[in-house]
Amino acid sequence: MIDATVFHYKMTEELGHGGMGKVYLAESKIRQSKSKFIAPWQIATLYTRAGMPDEALSWFEKAMESRDPNMTYLNIDPIFDYMRGDPRFQALVKKVGLAVENRGGN
Repeated sequence: MIDATVFHYKMTEELGHGGMGKVYLAESKIRQSKSKFIAPWQIATLYTRAGMPDEALSWFEKAMESRDPNMTYLNIDPIFDYMRGDPRFQALVKKVGLAVENRGGN
């Protein structure tokens, strides 16, 4: 699928198996963000869905700094379940001012 175009996203490299479309989409949106604003929250959730928690947490920090109102979803959206056991995720949730819940994760 390398060099294939899906909608207006060009697949440039294989980043993983199972959900590759999400990984490619995240990479495409990040490249695009240099010329067009894309909210850090959106980039963070794309990395979350791609199973890339280090990158996701970095972008969630940026979303928090920009006071993105979506940060309140950290405690309720099930896409974050696999990260709930990560101390970095828990610290982020506390910084946002939410109660830490561990419904899944490591």
